Amino acid sequence: MTLLAVEAIGVRVELDLTPLSPQERESLRTAWSRALTDRTDLDTVRLPVDSLRLGGGFPRTKDNVSSQVTFAAIRARAGALVMFHAAGLAEPSTGRTFAFVGRSGVGKTTLTRTLAQHWGYLTDETVAVDPVTLQVVPHPKPLSVKVGPTGPKDQISPDALGLLPAPTNCRLAGIVLLDRVPSHTGPPEVTGHPIVRTVAELTRELSSLRVWAHPLAVVASLMAEVAGPVVMRYREAADVVGALDRLDVVSVTDWQHLPPPATAEPAPDTWRRGPYRDAIGDDSAVAVLHRLSREEISLIEGIGPTLWRAADQPRTLPELVAAVETRHGSPPTGEATDAVRESLAQLVSRGLLVTG
Repeated sequence: MTLLAVEAIGVRVELDLTPLSPQERESLRTAWSRALTDRTDLDTVRLPVDSLRLGGGFPRTKDNVSSQVTFAAIRARAGALVMFHAAGLAEPSTGRTFAFVGRSGVGKTTLTRTLAQHWGYLTDETVAVDPVTLQVVPHPKPLSVKVGPTGPKDQISPDALGLLPAPTNCRLAGIVLLDRVPSHTGPPEVTGHPIVRTVAELTRELSSLRVWAHPLAVVASLMAEVAGPVVMRYREAADVVGALDRLDVVSVTDWQHLPPPATAEPAPDTWRRGPYRDAIGDDSAVAVLHRLSREEISLIEGIGPTLWRAADQPRTLPELVAAVETRHGSPPTGEATDAVRESLAQLVSRGLLVTG
């Protein structure tokens, strides 16, 4: 048996390369050069040999192996680490690490290739953080690089790209939300971003939320420990190099944990919170994890947070109107009841409130 063994997010992942040709085996080993391991003290996951038996030839197989290794490691560390779909880069002299988070297509790989000529490369895929110590567990996988408009991405070793190695001890220092704007002019802009809004916006960029008892609170606590998230608006990856020393912008870190209250009996003509798993809030917004099968987070704004907070027990329309007027004051024109009715209807349609 010809074995490929790599260390991914603190897990030893093994794959039998026997079905491949010698040249293909060497290509995979070269791609994973930064992660090859002979450690036997790690938890081990063995990938099925079917990972190598795909249509589309070896390039698709190589791409699939990269995904399978990452998924296997994420499953193995679920509940122990908070894992962001992000690029991770560490300042060489200190180990201060930043997670660069952005939707697919925003240019994370290009940014990683550029910044890792100056800072150490931890990953271009999954930034895994111990929520207690803030230690970042490396995943130095090959970089997934587009080679054409269609087909699988090529998997290129960080060594082949000349990326700097990460220091031994890396600790999360911040979370950077990438906002690449082709029309942006001037140097990158770095601004603080509220924790509650950030958690809601990162729904698709967080892995395995359901395994935590209070997942939103875990993520919010982590963000507060690193002075909160920031948004970086920029045009080109090369521009970001000059902004690496400006990432310690302090964000709005105030937030409260709003776990589900005790179940209340429904009452006629009342509204109460719909079923949910976890929630966090600040003075202007509430983020609710309420559609568990899809790990969906909803952000409530406007007068909605006041209504949702008040509805921890069944509340009548007059009670909810009074809560809104106490918090926001009476509207300058019109009837407060109309605005409350409209907001209640929206919250009910989203499953965030239910009627008695």
